[in-house]
Amino acid sequence: MFIRIDIADTLRGFPGLEVIEASTADEAWSYLRSNGPLDVLFTDHRMPGSMTGSQLAVIVQREYPE
Repeated sequence: MFIRIDIADTLRGFPGLEVIEASTADEAWSYLRSNGPLDVLFTDHRMPGSMTGSQLAVIVQREYPE
C-alpha cells in the first residue's frame, strides 16, 4: 500500500544502512535539525504537512551542502 514502507524495508536489508522514516516533510526536517545531516534523503513530492518533499530537499541542500 505505502511505497515508503516497501522501500524502507528493502533498504533495511543492506548491511550498514540505518533507515529513518518520517510521515511528513515537517517531521523529517525536525529530525534533521535535531540530529544533523543524512547521507541520503529519499522523499516523495506530495507529503502531508506544511511543505512538500521537494521543498524539504531544497532546505536540506541549502542547510547541509556537504
